[in-house]
Amino acid sequence: MCMNEAAAEKLPEGMPTCLCNQHFNLQPENTWLPEWGYRKSTNEFILRCPNCNYHEGPFTNKNAAIAGWALSNRKGDEHVLKTWARFYTERQTVPDHLKESKNLRQERA
Repeated sequence: MCMNEAAAEKLPEGMPTCLCNQHFNLQPENTWLPEWGYRKSTNEFILRCPNCNYHEGPFTNKNAAIAGWALSNRKGDEHVLKTWARFYTERQTVPDHLKESKNLRQERA
């Protein structure tokens, strides 16, 4: 995914940070807000953690991407943390030759 002016807007206030600091037992001050990604050819948006590369999407609109991120990174909920860990592991174990077709690698601009 490449950055685009349309995707470079600021995130809403109160946007949850990625759960990677909690999952990997990092220092509490280590938090990462997601970054926008946009693929112009398919008009798809993602929100991706710059630290662990966890992402939500692709979605065809920003509101869906924001909702997906907020629900999957809700703090203080054991079920959400377990689901986050499962999705993170699944996305890390996708074979390299399938990552491109599933939009899991960043597209070079």
